[in-house]
Amino acid sequence: MHDSTTTALPADELSLARLTCAKLVGLVQGTLSIGLPALITGVPDPQVFLEERFRVMNAFAIVLHTISGKPGSQQEILRLRSRSREISSGLEHLQRLSSVLLDPSEDQPAALRSARESASALCDAIAEYGDLIDLDRTRITTVQHVVLEVFEGVERMTKVAETSAR
Repeated sequence: MHDSTTTALPADELSLARLTCAKLVGLVQGTLSIGLPALITGVPDPQVFLEERFRVMNAFAIVLHTISGKPGSQQEILRLRSRSREISSGLEHLQRLSSVLLDPSEDQPAALRSARESASALCDAIAEYGDLIDLDRTRITTVQHVVLEVFEGVERMTKVAETSAR
């Protein structure tokens, strides 16, 4: 628990940070649970779907970056901003990798492995922000496990599709 950070934030800012963080991790799960299989099935259109979902997730990361504190809480706010930058960077990296996954000329197994690592790191970054605001990690940990399972499922689907194409 990070009492210094939670007490450094006005109640409304703390509530906003917790709600935004919780919603963001849910968006990560939904985006990858729908977007990754769409790379194989084509439904929904993966490019349109992923672009829109990343736009929304980036907006939530911006909200996390705008959380402000009480006077004299600069150090706590700087820690939150550092974590929010890690979340934004993680989203940007995962978005770049999702673009690679959309390109059939790319090495899909390698791209999927990189995207899985990036998604896991993004969940870790969200969890670290959540730790600063005393957000229960249970949901974030569950999302991380679900996301990794989705990647495993898509990797299996990709192998089946490749075998069928031969």
